[in-house]
Amino acid sequence: MRYPTTENEQLALAMNIVKGLTDHTDIYPTPPILPAALQALIDTYLDKRDASDTLAMQTRQANLDEAVALEAINAANKSDLRYAENTVNNNNEKLKLLSWGAPAPPTKMQIPGASRALEIVRQGNDWIFLDWKEPADGGKVASYKIMRSENGGESWTEAGSNILSEYTLYNQPANKPLLYQVVAMNRAGLGMPSNAISVTL
Repeated sequence: MRYPTTENEQLALAMNIVKGLTDHTDIYPTPPILPAALQALIDTYLDKRDASDTLAMQTRQANLDEAVALEAINAANKSDLRYAENTVNNNNEKLKLLSWGAPAPPTKMQIPGASRALEIVRQGNDWIFLDWKEPADGGKVASYKIMRSENGGESWTEAGSNILSEYTLYNQPANKPLLYQVVAMNRAGLGMPSNAISVTL
């Protein structure tokens, strides 16, 4: 029988060993690691896992708070710049006093290129923290779609979205192979998908 490879399977095996050794001391009287010692290791792991999950949730909230704070700055910037453009009738020299310039002639927006270097930074029982690099070409990215496949890439569903090039997905399917990829998007459309990564939670 092969030793399990996933965290959930390894934890379940340890729990079953504790129960089996405890219930059958007549068969296994002197195991090298006593049931109480193995249970202590299990309890330590569960405490560490809970702490890790809490940290991941705090990180997610911090990322959201940062994005909201930056959006407030951007809204204030845009309001002042619109006022300045109207006040000086888009005079380029006067707008330079604000490190700004007259609006450029409209150009057709391009779709973004492919997001790059998608990777798993951390993962837990039903969550995964992904990080990637923005596209090296194409139009400016407005946001990213995180896509998931549960059938080896035959079909994809949206698992989340973010304006940042990282994201933590919660409540993901457990004990089955999953594929993830990221697609950059803007008003012109969707870019090419990133590399796909596989994981079993």
